Amino acid sequence: MIQLEHTILAVLVDAAEKGPNGAELARHWANVSAQELLQISNSASSEMIRYLKEEQQRLRHTFLHDIVSYCMIALDLETLEVQLWHCGDCLVGVQHGEEIRWLATPHSLAMQPDLSPLGNNDEYLARQQRLTRCLNARRVRAVSMNKRNT
Repeated sequence: MIQLEHTILAVLVDAAEKGPNGAELARHWANVSAQELLQISNSASSEMIRYLKEEQQRLRHTFLHDIVSYCMIALDLETLEVQLWHCGDCLVGVQHGEEIRWLATPHSLAMQPDLSPLGNNDEYLARQQRLTRCLNARRVRAVSMNKRNT
């Protein structure tokens, strides 16, 4: 987490257990995405998405078999507007009293609206853990971007 004068920036990266360099990819992605968050203006979400896509393509030579999920936020402390970029199952929420309002929906099979009904709890748990989007060097997948007031 980085606090600037009127903004808080945060990056959360979670490496999958499979792949030989998952922890190294997580550190790398946290560093490069935090550096880019520091450089862009608050209104440049399309610039951030373009940068993330380009950086993901560069991973091919070093992290071909590794997978991470990530979430990045830029919170304007004056307006309480938050920009959120995420891919995978890393989540950010805002707590109001006892309740947490999640600002993102995980990219998991359980969250897909057009699936057939679940047969049992085991099937639900399996779908919940199966990612439909993540960061890996083999396939460039779209990052989700949300902008809202907290």
